[in-house]
Amino acid sequence: MSESPLSQDEIEQLLDAIAAGDEEAEALKPKTPLSSSARKIRPFDFKHPDKFLHSRLRELFIVFDDFIRKFQLFLQSQYDITAQIHLAGCDQFPFEEFFRALPPPSPLCTFDWMGGSGAFQIAADVFFQGILGKAPDKNQKLNGLEARLFMGYLFKPFGKILQTYFSKKAGKSLPDFANQKFISDFFIRDIPISDDMGVVATFYIKIGQTEGNINLFLNPDCINSLNETSFFNITNDDSFIPLATPTPNTIVEMGRFHLDDGEILKENMIYETNKLGGEVLDVLKDEKYVGKAEGTVIDGEYKAARILSNISDLEEKKFDDFLNTRVIFGCSKTADNIEFGEGCIVPLNEDILEPVKIIKNNKIIGYGEIVIPDENFCVKVTKVVDK
Repeated sequence: MSESPLSQDEIEQLLDAIAAGDEEAEALKPKTPLSSSARKIRPFDFKHPDKFLHSRLRELFIVFDDFIRKFQLFLQSQYDITAQIHLAGCDQFPFEEFFRALPPPSPLCTFDWMGGSGAFQIAADVFFQGILGKAPDKNQKLNGLEARLFMGYLFKPFGKILQTYFSKKAGKSLPDFANQKFISDFFIRDIPISDDMGVVATFYIKIGQTEGNINLFLNPDCINSLNETSFFNITNDDSFIPLATPTPNTIVEMGRFHLDDGEILKENMIYETNKLGGEVLDVLKDEKYVGKAEGTVIDGEYKAARILSNISDLEEKKFDDFLNTRVIFGCSKTADNIEFGEGCIVPLNEDILEPVKIIKNNKIIGYGEIVIPDENFCVKVTKVVDK
């Protein structure tokens, strides 16, 4: 390893040199898209709903795959470390699930970025043997010098290269990582990040005979802030006119609750429905009960409902008139002759990030997100429609 830390000028010069290799990196990007005929269907996770569309994760995968090649060049040119690094995965996980999967002790730090927060971790063997060239003591925390080396020689250059590369992709200068904090005690209570679903990029790294993973966690605020730039491939064409969505005749209902006459929804208020969190959803067509279903997701993008019973086996269902306000998971326009048979998948109009609708007297009065603070499905109001 170099005897002196990297100066800011040296970082900028090195980044310019690395950026000159963009054409080579472009040629290394994956060329095979996902098959359009592959339909992946999975249950909708109401306790930990997705925060990102599958298409966004694919874009992030390509960006991280390109970025890590630049970091590999950095290790070689600055520290004379020959490393094999590639992106092993990019997916969404709750932070607590991500954290609890890390083997302690694990060199770890947190940071603030783009209005959000994140965490950076590397396998202890890779840091000690691969970066520092010393055998690790698996039961020993990093001492003061080792912690400074982790932050100064590894994480700060990693963060600077990522910030610079993401800035070029976004078409504007993004802020540096702030409030960088080394975590000495490996307890989740010491981590200033909420139990929120975020993006985890996992990089496989091998230095000599030592191998392991580097993990980067970014919470939703970081990713959502990138939406306000040109980072993602979004076409904002004012001349584009989307096809009209047919008026839905089929709705998938999550539950009901009561609102007094004249009572108005309140933003951020949580309303409890009559359904348990694990209970099946109700499917109605032209206001007639036609089946029970579970919420599902198609290709990581759109909501759907999997019918759980044949319509011929259904018993008549009566709804309590007192519960006059309905929470709608999604809706669709289905054919007149459709048979709601067991196992049938009904695609819905909404993508997985769209809020649920709150309806009273057949009018939308608000939107919200599903929460399960106790046993029942509840809806937290995110927007009130002023009628």
